[in-house]
Amino acid sequence: MSATLIQLADTIAATIASQTWILPVVVQRAYQPIHTLADTRQAVRVNVVPASVIHEYFSRAQTKVSYTVQIGILHRPTPMSQTELDKLMQLTESMLAYFRGKRLPPTNYYCVRMAYEPLYASEHMDEYRQFTAVISLTFRAEEFHA
Repeated sequence: MSATLIQLADTIAATIASQTWILPVVVQRAYQPIHTLADTRQAVRVNVVPASVIHEYFSRAQTKVSYTVQIGILHRPTPMSQTELDKLMQLTESMLAYFRGKRLPPTNYYCVRMAYEPLYASEHMDEYRQFTAVISLTFRAEEFHA
């Protein structure tokens, strides 16, 4: 695992934890986040997971490296109402908007791609009565790496 990817994931987790969102969140960086249904009922869980590193070679001397971090948002609202689900969708969209084009200090990386598909895991709603959304953020440095 790339040290840069770990640093990015740590920075993203700390950034999310330091912000005020529409709902309070409990944030952790993890490789395999595991929560019980009781955990996700008590609080909105946000998991930051280092996901991938992609090297693109433009010539023998030039490479562009992309780092992807996934953010999982899990909550089992009580009651499972339209209003509560709307708040979770707003939370997810606000996190997505927060990182749009964002440069993450102290790194020199900025967000170049965001994916939020599907909007939520419908099978988790059916089986567990739990809202689950995953955002994928891809970061790059501004310069080419030789």
